[in-house]
Amino acid sequence: MKPAVKLTLVVCSTLLVCLVLTACPSGNVKVDYDHTVYFLKYRTFSFADVKTDNPFFEKRIEDAVTHDLQAKGLQLVTSDGDLQLTAVGAVQNRQFYQTFYNPRFGYYWWGWPGYPGYATTTRRVRYQVGTLVLDMYDGHTRHLVWRGIAANGVTASPRENTKRLYHAINDMLKHFPPH
Repeated sequence: MKPAVKLTLVVCSTLLVCLVLTACPSGNVKVDYDHTVYFLKYRTFSFADVKTDNPFFEKRIEDAVTHDLQAKGLQLVTSDGDLQLTAVGAVQNRQFYQTFYNPRFGYYWWGWPGYPGYATTTRRVRYQVGTLVLDMYDGHTRHLVWRGIAANGVTASPRENTKRLYHAINDMLKHFPPH
């Protein structure tokens, strides 16, 4: 293969990978809440249930949420908080198809001079996305008052995944309590 064609393929591959990585749910955080609730009335919180695919992340979620909510003036209690929190974390396998168009020059297989054509190569790319749903319920009425959802790419590094988890929770709770 000619060096110019190789360079073109490398550049196209790199651009496509960058496009795919920016299109993947990486750090997507969405928050919604009951707009009729006066959130400043809540003084305490407790965890009702935290479940994830990875048991190590259950404690990390509790620690990160506790850190952020305590920084906002709420107090953690062992049970029956004004706000009762649940968290569910899961990893899903996703995939997309990636197609490369490679220019071809030369001869047809039977030996006649050919015109520039294209050969296509398609491959399936698999990746993992972790999703965390954090819900807050009014401790007295048991009604859902706030929900945060974060989706992020999962790497092979537990340290990097933990960093992404803390960042996602921080983004979720950045504007808590809502005004």
